[in-house]
Amino acid sequence: MSWEIMLPVGAILAACWGVVSSVVMTARIQSRGEKVSFVFFRLMMPKYVSRYREMTVSRQGSPDTLYYSFIVAMNLALLLFAAWILLRLVQA
Repeated sequence: MSWEIMLPVGAILAACWGVVSSVVMTARIQSRGEKVSFVFFRLMMPKYVSRYREMTVSRQGSPDTLYYSFIVAMNLALLLFAAWILLRLVQA
């Protein structure tokens, strides 16, 4: 399997991992009594992730592993996608 296939597939899988993490974080925020708008979820996702971090820091003293899971997944997706684009530019 070539890099032209592996990099974008890896980026998509990492982005899906990040989306699942953000949905779980949003569900936990909602279970603690805060209002969550799933209609504008994509626009409000950074706010919900930030709010989840604040909630876990105030309760535990440090962010939860779910927060780090989201951060790692989204950064990995960005890195893999950027590597794929650079590879395509170098080959052209």
